[in-house]
Amino acid sequence: MELPYTRLCGRFIHFPPYYAIIQVHSQFSSSIRQAQVHRLLIPSQPGHILRNIKYINNVYSKVDAEWLGLLAGVEYAREYGERTIAIEQSNLEVMQGLIVPGTRFYRSSIQDYKDRILSVSPEIDWLGARYIPERQNRSIIERLK
Repeated sequence: MELPYTRLCGRFIHFPPYYAIIQVHSQFSSSIRQAQVHRLLIPSQPGHILRNIKYINNVYSKVDAEWLGLLAGVEYAREYGERTIAIEQSNLEVMQGLIVPGTRFYRSSIQDYKDRILSVSPEIDWLGARYIPERQNRSIIERLK
């Protein structure tokens, strides 16, 4: 059973017929304080699936790495001109923090990441998110090949 997408922001209220899917998985190395973000973009128009790895320095925790990964994923979709974006992520804690309004975070930096993700709303038509199990996260599966 797949969960439905939850609308986060954007000009459209209803679920769009065409949308880009961005799947993100982040790995964190505490010894060098670096995150490795695996991004997979399935464009709204039929075509190629785009894969990318981004390295982010000065990351302090796994949770920071996951939030920065979401932000990098949305930016990646925007770079390719996508205006309707669906985020799929396999970290339940991060998805809860992103989807549930009024969620309190133990660090203010996490609220800043959420605000930065949601601040793209003037530029896009629809942004939504949903949790997916790790076995369905193709950004993880493709990394293992």
